[in-house]
Amino acid sequence: MDISSALNMANTLQAQRLEQTKLETNIRALKSVQEVQASAVAQLLASIPSVNPDGVGGVVDITA
Repeated sequence: MDISSALNMANTLQAQRLEQTKLETNIRALKSVQEVQASAVAQLLASIPSVNPDGVGGVVDITA
């Protein structure tokens, strides 16, 4: 293998690692946002008198 091929392979691997790191960072950020959203929804449902986060109780139509 010549030096040029080795350098190209190293550059390719470095670019792949960078993309992998970007994806992992984005996934962590999205998971954090989802956790905040889930918490907000649970708090909202818990604040409605006839509904709790476990789904036990009366049904309230929140789609209207």
